[in-house]
Amino acid sequence: MTTIPRMRDALESRLAALDGLAVAQEWGDQINVSANRSVAVVEKAPTQYDAAQGGQADWVGFVVHVITGKVSDRVARDKLDEFCDPTRNSTTSIRTAVNGGFGDGFFRTVSDTGYQEYDVAGGGWLGCGFTVQVLT
Repeated sequence: MTTIPRMRDALESRLAALDGLAVAQEWGDQINVSANRSVAVVEKAPTQYDAAQGGQADWVGFVVHVITGKVSDRVARDKLDEFCDPTRNSTTSIRTAVNGGFGDGFFRTVSDTGYQEYDVAGGGWLGCGFTVQVLT
């Protein structure tokens, strides 16, 4: 069975493969974003036990927080548009990068929070949270 740390590592690897997206292990005192670099932080979210495959499997939840820049920055909004692209074959989409099998599990991006302001490292950051579930 896949452990939560292994799920998080696999998810972070998929995110890091996206051009211009760096993965941070935690929220720091600074958010290092630029016109060419956004940042993602993966946090554990609720798990739905026995909710899949006729009660024989679980959906383990994570939230991928992506910050692209200051709320007032148009470039930050444009970058977030690309990360939120729902097109299944998009090369910039969080959904496309995340969804798929790994080891003995399967990732699926379920929803996003919409654009919101993040109050970390001084606040005023534009971002979006993506709910990801792992079938185990």
